[in-house]
Amino acid sequence: MTGTKPMLSLTLKNPDDVGDAIHFITLAAFVEATAGWADLVRRLTLERSGSRAAIEWLISDLKIGSAELGLVDRVVDEERGPIVEEELQVLILDGMEAIELGASPTEVFSVEAAEGAIRMLGAFGSRSVGRILLGAGGRQLTLTREGAGRHVDQPAPDRRASHGSVEGSLKAISFSENRPFFSVYTERDGRAVKCYFDESRHLAQVLQLLRQRVQVAGRLHRRLDGSVAFVTEIKELRRLRDRSELPQIADIFGIAPDFTGPLPTVEWLRREGG
Repeated sequence: MTGTKPMLSLTLKNPDDVGDAIHFITLAAFVEATAGWADLVRRLTLERSGSRAAIEWLISDLKIGSAELGLVDRVVDEERGPIVEEELQVLILDGMEAIELGASPTEVFSVEAAEGAIRMLGAFGSRSVGRILLGAGGRQLTLTREGAGRHVDQPAPDRRASHGSVEGSLKAISFSENRPFFSVYTERDGRAVKCYFDESRHLAQVLQLLRQRVQVAGRLHRRLDGSVAFVTEIKELRRLRDRSELPQIADIFGIAPDFTGPLPTVEWLRREGG
């Protein structure tokens, strides 16, 4: 389908797509990329518009081979529409360029918009996709597997996320995913909580705290049952005293000799505790 020149465009390129040769993209990769792209565009459109979308998007161009999808907009709100058009062209490409250069999607976009960006980048999980080209208002940006593709394995942002901290034993460090993490085993239920960290900022400290009790403060992402599944955006990582370093019952003997009456302190604590 061809027609009006697209205002926004998404093109998936095969790794060996050179010259005039036609190389095909898998259906799964196309669906992943276009669905994520649509979610990102629609979400940012609504965020820039207010309570009601000022523009709506129409497909203007769709091609096979390396897969190209073009979008044009139709103004719904005559007052806000033109403003939203201009803002979106800058916001989308600037945001995705920052991700290509290393920023996390949740650092660039809202949680809802970041979900779309991460899903779109999931197309890099297919061997049929080598590059993703984004176009907006005559400007074009190339996303690469080595750049933005590093976020393919990043956990999807959880709307149940909130800032807080977890405590437990730091027992494992892994570089098996595109983003390194260490695991903290909580004392309450023994579950492992993945903590995704910035290698350049935290690696030395993480290695130093291996096999020690720690407190990790950051953005907590929870399961449906409320337990913490993983932590991102770490703000603080610090060592906690080991259980053996905490005050023991014997340490409080003699603080108030008459407080327990004729009973030994241990026996009084046992009775008071039920």
